[in-house]
Amino acid sequence: MGPEFWPTLTLTGIVILALIIMIGSILEQKKGISPKVESNEKKNTIGAVVCAGILLLFIISISYIGFLLSAFISMMVLAYALGERNKLLLLFFSFIMVAVIYLSFGKLLFVPMPRGVWIFRELSYYLY
Repeated sequence: MGPEFWPTLTLTGIVILALIIMIGSILEQKKGISPKVESNEKKNTIGAVVCAGILLLFIISISYIGFLLSAFISMMVLAYALGERNKLLLLFFSFIMVAVIYLSFGKLLFVPMPRGVWIFRELSYYLY
């Protein structure tokens, strides 16, 4: 892989997602569905603070319990805080995302992941 691989992959993903959003917006406009405008700034501020707190806890916990467990828990809590209430979907989404990140960076690019301390360090040797 050359130096242009990741920027190209990222830009391709952005273009594809932008096209999906644009097509969805056009279809909604044709159906006559107007987008919901929420002007509750206090709710948005609280949500941003909660998300920042979850990310801060993730950064702190990654050194103690390792990347895999802290990323899995953080993704579940973050998705729940953003409004997802389906527990099966929370588990599935978090597991798949952590697996994709682990396989992409840990196995494909050989980026070392934080292992944690004590028993978490020992358990991480079985996984990576």
